[in-house]
Amino acid sequence: MDIRLTPQMIINWANETGFVLEKQVELPPYHFGLVFRKLFQD
Repeated sequence: MDIRLTPQMIINWANETGFVLEKQVELPPYHFGLVFRKLFQD
């Protein structure tokens, strides 16, 4: 499926918006879980 986002696509987007990946879980065959933490700005 061409519209399916990959975990790496979401991780890249989250990093660009100030989040950092804490945990990644694979839930085969079609699902995955990502846990992010918001970085605080001083």
